[in-house]
Amino acid sequence: MMTGKRGGVCQHQVTTDHVFMLCADDLLTLRARPPSEEEFTDIFQKFKYSFSLLDRLKSSIVNPNSEELLHHIFIPLDLIVKTTGGPALGAGVSSPALTGGAVTLLQGSLTEEEKHLWTALGPNWTLSRSVYLRL
Repeated sequence: MMTGKRGGVCQHQVTTDHVFMLCADDLLTLRARPPSEEEFTDIFQKFKYSFSLLDRLKSSIVNPNSEELLHHIFIPLDLIVKTTGGPALGAGVSSPALTGGAVTLLQGSLTEEEKHLWTALGPNWTLSRSVYLRL
């Protein structure tokens, strides 16, 4: 065993005509792949569900409260939207539908930048289940 360039553990591999070092870092790079569209959809669903949970639990959450936690959730949400090339994939995620309380929480708590991202995701994200069903 040896240490690689970045401090990872390496092993010498011998083939019939070559000797090379295989580092753990390199294995991770070889195995790395971006999430599939299905996995991104699952991620977007978890964001939506978290908004409804924050509303449902807001009377029990303190320091930070639900409103403050929303700001922390929007950082990775913005990253995922950018990673998928824009809001189109996220906009297509209809389930779970947001509760009316979650929509109210979002409307009253987001910064302008966060509100811009939220509204860019479209009606599946900005309308509550009850309003969406009436359309």
